[in-house]
Amino acid sequence: MILGSLTRELSQEEVVSVLSRTQQGDSGQSLAAIVSVAIDPETLQRIFVEMWLSDRGLKLAERVAYEQLTMVERLQTLVQLPAATLMRIRGFGGEFSRDQEAAVWDVTRSLFEGIARTGRIKLPHIAKLGMAWKGSTNFLGWEGVASQLDPELRAGFAWILGHRSLQLDSSANAKMYFETAFSDTQSSSLRELTKLDLADLKNGVGRIEVRNETEKPVTIRLNSEGNATVVVEAPANDVVTAALTPALWKASLAPPVDEESLTITEVRISFGNITSTSINDAWSPGDSESVLPGIVRLPSEKLGIGRYPKMETLTQAT
Repeated sequence: MILGSLTRELSQEEVVSVLSRTQQGDSGQSLAAIVSVAIDPETLQRIFVEMWLSDRGLKLAERVAYEQLTMVERLQTLVQLPAATLMRIRGFGGEFSRDQEAAVWDVTRSLFEGIARTGRIKLPHIAKLGMAWKGSTNFLGWEGVASQLDPELRAGFAWILGHRSLQLDSSANAKMYFETAFSDTQSSSLRELTKLDLADLKNGVGRIEVRNETEKPVTIRLNSEGNATVVVEAPANDVVTAALTPALWKASLAPPVDEESLTITEVRISFGNITSTSINDAWSPGDSESVLPGIVRLPSEKLGIGRYPKMETLTQAT
């Protein structure tokens, strides 16, 4: 499964087959039954392909490869990682900020605890959360499960469902969920995120997150389709966010520019979502007199590497 994800060669049939073989636990719940409540096969395939390709997924894949996870940690990973990936894809417009990713990971950890350790989260709860995910706020969905969740878990799910509501074009539901999260949580980080979400909802904006991974401060100039200009100052080795009106924005580094590059130079900002771009040190061409000249400025993909490793031999006539 991990190799299939890392090489993007995992099929829908393989994902469904693996889930269908998942055995029921002591609580009578099966993973297949839980995920089938709200997820179609196409989305399932995307989740299982993308989850190991995230920053956290790559680190966890490495720990799996080196046998650094206990059995419980492996099971926890197989609950948290796909759940967090689903939330990113269908709840947050495909991308997390760093703070959002950390908050979602906390919620999925509590989800695992409730399913596998305490047994307090059962299939009926998952089914109603699934209906809430689809937009139901009545007794079949959020209203029917909210009071049965611990306050902090309720706050976490409410915050996530607030973002999901924005994807479903329901600002009214988003506001209700964000207000629930703000009032229920005791977490200062989740409170700050929710406060920011409520402000963005009121102002009708989205956000860009700029991650400066260089050793010096950098200035980014953003220009929209409507010719509006926003300047973002990014301190060295830091992360900053800026609110932007929904539009297509072009990003460029303001001079002086030495050897820095942007990972994204064009961003589509949508209401309530966040888009990230990083500033990295660009690779410079190497010395032409060296044994291995620096012909390529950035790492190139290895030809012939797939899920089942094979190499193509490239020859050149002399």
